[in-house]
Amino acid sequence: MNTPSRKLTRRELAPFLAEHGYPISINGLNRICGPAVDRGPPVAGRWGTRDLYDPAECLAWAEQRAGIKKSGVPSGAQADVTRLLQEALTAKSVFDIREVCGRVVDLTATLPAQTSEHVREQVVDVIRERIGDMVQKFFTQHHGL
Repeated sequence: MNTPSRKLTRRELAPFLAEHGYPISINGLNRICGPAVDRGPPVAGRWGTRDLYDPAECLAWAEQRAGIKKSGVPSGAQADVTRLLQEALTAKSVFDIREVCGRVVDLTATLPAQTSEHVREQVVDVIRERIGDMVQKFFTQHHGL
């Protein structure tokens, strides 16, 4: 009898994805899995009120979300796109985010229009997550919310 693969809760999924090169916070994951956005990884099942996720399906989802392999980004620019996404995700301030945006504009000016749009969408998604995390951290630290 085959043993089914272990399913992950959303809280377990965030560090799992980070270990495999797809850094995302639990808050970012909750936001994109929520009904307002509904662009999270596929749900493999439920246990009580918790969604459960298949690790292999989530890695495939993360790879597609990163879009690097299928984005049409020339191989020389792939490293730049990856670096910009990582910088956006680890930005410590809005000034860091502003610098990333400037570099995205410079990079996308050299790419075909459809590819440029795809890269901009990726970076904007990551920046939205990061800004949301910053705002939540601020209110938690300063207002106890």
